[in-house]
Amino acid sequence: MILYRVDDRLIHGQVTYSWVTQYSIDYLIIVNDEFYHDEFKKMVMMSSGDISMRKTKVLVYSVEMAAKEISSGKFSDKNLMLIFTIPIDVLNYAKAGNIKIDELNLGDMQYREGRKLLSKSLSSTVYINKDELESLKEMQAMGVKLFQQILAKSEKRDIDIEKFSF
Repeated sequence: MILYRVDDRLIHGQVTYSWVTQYSIDYLIIVNDEFYHDEFKKMVMMSSGDISMRKTKVLVYSVEMAAKEISSGKFSDKNLMLIFTIPIDVLNYAKAGNIKIDELNLGDMQYREGRKLLSKSLSSTVYINKDELESLKEMQAMGVKLFQQILAKSEKRDIDIEKFSF
């Protein structure tokens, strides 16, 4: 099983105590080129798993490496959660590994210049820019169901990206 989430906070309480526990995640994989190439950031991410997730291993992969490793079948008997910081990386990952993604959970994506509010729940907001909108539209056209769900036991809120515009 693979859970896909976009959340620019990466590893935090909601991930470690809700998602990892609910789905018995074996590997939490951060997919981000910047973190992969920055040894300090990589070390911080990998060590955060030791603090809060006793049995879950944390890995940090580049987009290309994640696509290669997942499509190889190396983790086929494991429960995975892949966390990306931006939707464009999810699209590039799927294309690079010819990987079919059924669902994508849009967790928190903070406001930045050029971003517009897409969806808001009680404790999560999703802001996107034009490039992210286009990547989400492309993924939805590929059959990826987009939704927002803050905790594993919370209600899923479907996101229809076609109704959104800048």
